[in-house]
Amino acid sequence: MFITLTDTNQIDLIEVKVGSKEGQADLANQQFTYDQTSGLPTGMSWQRSGYRVIISLGSFAYSDLQFGYVRLKNSSGVWSDIFAFVTN
Repeated sequence: MFITLTDTNQIDLIEVKVGSKEGQADLANQQFTYDQTSGLPTGMSWQRSGYRVIISLGSFAYSDLQFGYVRLKNSSGVWSDIFAFVTN
């Protein structure tokens, strides 16, 4: 998956949740320290080029639809609104 950010200042964490049903996070539930490239769980990776962040969540069980949720936490500890998406 990739995320395009509008601003990269003061981002501490990016939280990604993916579920097989709306409101769930049974497929993936991970918080990434901004620009963390090592020490990630097996199968996960992080790359950033400018405002584009490419995150690999590894493999998980097949699901016809995946419901995703992404939000950012800034250096003041404030979470952004959730960006939700559905994919197949």
